[in-house]
Amino acid sequence: VLRESMVFCRYLVNSRHVGEQLYPKDATKRALVDLGLEYWSQNTLRFFNIAAQAFGKTDVSAEKAKETVDEAIKEFEEVFLKNSKFVAGDQPTLADLPYLYYLLGQSYFTGCNYDQHKRLNQWISDLYQAEPKLKEQADEYQELTKQAFGKK
Repeated sequence: VLRESMVFCRYLVNSRHVGEQLYPKDATKRALVDLGLEYWSQNTLRFFNIAAQAFGKTDVSAEKAKETVDEAIKEFEEVFLKNSKFVAGDQPTLADLPYLYYLLGQSYFTGCNYDQHKRLNQWISDLYQAEPKLKEQADEYQELTKQAFGKK
């Protein structure tokens, strides 16, 4: 039983014949992917604070929740996206996925947008351009969310 989603993701890419791009075998490249995944794991609530506040899972104000998310995104942009196109380099990897899906989900559930985060929006656009199926999957994710939880 694997209870941590990033551990489960690593298990899947290690146990299946997945291309090197998602989770490279090269130790240095893999360390960058792992860094992105670990950073996500340690900062999930910071990125998802608006949703946590909206669902009553934290006692911070809506303004403070938005401030927390904006600070987390700014740090993400400066640490991971300042000198590379994607989280772990110039190709999308497993490390890009939790940021994308959680931020999309939060945006859907709460109506928040990330318009002021130009680098984040460029990264999303770059992800969709590099992996067109990712855009299709993200749209499907949004549609399934609507069906499961109702339209926002």
